[in-house]
Amino acid sequence: MSAKIYCVKRTPIIGDKFSSRHGPKGVCSHSFPSRMTIGMLLEVMAGKSAVSHGLCHDGIPFQFNHDYPVADYCGQLLKAD
Repeated sequence: MSAKIYCVKRTPIIGDKFSSRHGPKGVCSHSFPSRMTIGMLLEVMAGKSAVSHGLCHDGIPFQFNHDYPVADYCGQLLKAD
């Protein structure tokens, strides 16, 4: 007999715990935690710009470089929002 696993989808709210691939487990809040890394900041910028424009960003690290940084690309999308 196998156990069935049910998933309930819901929107995260302040106080929920979560984790991303760039940092330790944290608590959903409206602030910029001191332990947040640059990778997490870029991930947030990429996610917000993708959602705002209905895009799906590619996470390949070799797509951007010093002449074309990811912060400039996502920043331009966020300004156009």
